[in-house]
Amino acid sequence: MDFEWGDARIFLAIHRTKSLSAAGRLLRVNQSTVGRRLAVLEETLGVHLFDRTPDGYAITPTGERFLAHAERMECEADDVTRELAGEEARLTGAVRITAADAFGLRVMTPLLARFHAKYPEIEIVLISDSRILSLTKREADIGIRSPRPQEPSLVTRRVVEHAYALYASRAYVAERGAPSDDFDGHDFIGFEDDIGPESRWLAQRIRRGRTVMRLNRTMGALELAKLGVGIAVLPCYLADAEPDLVRVLDETIVQDLWLVMHKDLRHAARIRACADFIAEELLARADEFRGARSKRGAKGTAAPSPRTPAARGSAARDR
Repeated sequence: MDFEWGDARIFLAIHRTKSLSAAGRLLRVNQSTVGRRLAVLEETLGVHLFDRTPDGYAITPTGERFLAHAERMECEADDVTRELAGEEARLTGAVRITAADAFGLRVMTPLLARFHAKYPEIEIVLISDSRILSLTKREADIGIRSPRPQEPSLVTRRVVEHAYALYASRAYVAERGAPSDDFDGHDFIGFEDDIGPESRWLAQRIRRGRTVMRLNRTMGALELAKLGVGIAVLPCYLADAEPDLVRVLDETIVQDLWLVMHKDLRHAARIRACADFIAEELLARADEFRGARSKRGAKGTAAPSPRTPAARGSAARDR
């Protein structure tokens, strides 16, 4: 029968302290537990390890032979602890990050290039996809998410607000005119699943408009809007940077953007360094993500954009 490795610690503590009670204090367990584990160890090995004497527990010749093995196990365990603790403290190793397709391409890629320049020994794996990878199952170490995930094993940090608005190309507006409140006669670019708050907001706003194309990626909708195919609901940080696109409605829908990681990883040096860097970089661009920069109406002029708070806390597609 295989013995429990933890019982070797019991054996060593008794050998070093010469008593069950002292060994218990050393290991922070009660005396009866120490005695019981010693009995189990001796029964499992089929040997007698200690003699009880007036001066305490004296190791037997058989125990002397076991002592060498137990001390080697202790040294190996200490080496493992030191090595792994040192690994967690070093700014080396891999960090897997998941972000939505457009966000990963336009925001995270240049951001992580700057991170690499600062921490060249950390390997970054960026999964830029419309899929939501599971941090609970360790498919990624850090996630950029909206809305906030609710799994108890995850820790979250609210970073910035990010806004969506309706955009069309200048050529589209010149040909079709600025849309009226009910969007009568106008074409829209939608998304395949239509489950996010921005999609529901679009469905409520367009009323008499028609959806002519649906996609599953934000970058595809952006390109179709630039080509004049129709009006699309797009992240402001993405569409405001396009000179050929204008906002066709002053109203925006605003969601919180969360930085997420598994609670077991939050103290690893490489994970913490990466998470802190991402948070600082995104916070520095808070106005841009909130849609506060270069806001354009249908003719490209500056226009105030009231907040539509309905998205906060609702289920959204992670784009």
